[in-house]
Amino acid sequence: GNACVLATIGQYGSRRGLSFSTSSPVSRSQYVTLSFRVNFPQSLIDQNITYFRMWAYGDNTPGDGPNLGWVELGNYCDMSLADTWQLVNIPTALFNQNLSVDVFGYFNWTLYRIGSTPGSAINPTVDIALDDIKLQTGSGPQISTPTIDVLNRGTAVGATSRLNFVPIQGHTNRIVDNPSSNDISLQLNAPGVDVYTTVGAGITPNVSSISMILINAQDQDFTINLPSGSPTDGQKLLFRILDDGTSRLFGFNVTFRVVGITLPTATTAGKVLYIGCIYNANASKWDIIAVTEQA
Repeated sequence: GNACVLATIGQYGSRRGLSFSTSSPVSRSQYVTLSFRVNFPQSLIDQNITYFRMWAYGDNTPGDGPNLGWVELGNYCDMSLADTWQLVNIPTALFNQNLSVDVFGYFNWTLYRIGSTPGSAINPTVDIALDDIKLQTGSGPQISTPTIDVLNRGTAVGATSRLNFVPIQGHTNRIVDNPSSNDISLQLNAPGVDVYTTVGAGITPNVSSISMILINAQDQDFTINLPSGSPTDGQKLLFRILDDGTSRLFGFNVTFRVVGITLPTATTAGKVLYIGCIYNANASKWDIIAVTEQA
């Protein structure tokens, strides 16, 4: 049947907390799902509760009846939510510690914080509300999973429980969790930039995540090596090069080729030099198409 209760739990234990029993034990084989609704007046995470567990027994009287095992309910509900009713569905097959017992008698909900021991009062009192507790036959409902609808320009793509933001080649996503304001800041496809004072004798750009190389005080001759990563057709790569006040020789790997411009072989002392490239997948080359030097 159904029952509703708002209870205060102050001790942890497999038989301490909040229990519901049947009028008489019922057959395990007839019920595939145990469902209930739970509400935390205050977030369990905010109260430093580590586990929210449910135990099952093969006797309807709390005591020494056979223990059928426990389920970590934190895997089936969100312990961080406050003042929100959540539907929890648990396959009864998870209570499998003692398969020789073929009945359910009663269930116990308990809370645990690291440092607690069974029967101890180390836990400050915590309130939880339970409602609509049912053993269900047949094909039970699926485990509750929050989902969001994903659309592309108004056209539905699908529904999912999480999103994975993948930047385009040569770019990066800046994703910052802000717990104090309860939001996540997203800056998608920001140009990937590597900044160097000097690259020493050479540099190997990783074009999977980088689209711009900044060299601010190159102190020796150097080579731009074959880039690592897997470039895509039309991908851009920009170099900004400044020496340390002395002209420096530089060269490019053969995967770079000059197209329609004159490429210098050395920096001009104290002058910023820009070199722009674009990837030509047809030729498997980085075409150097632009060179600009500070006046």
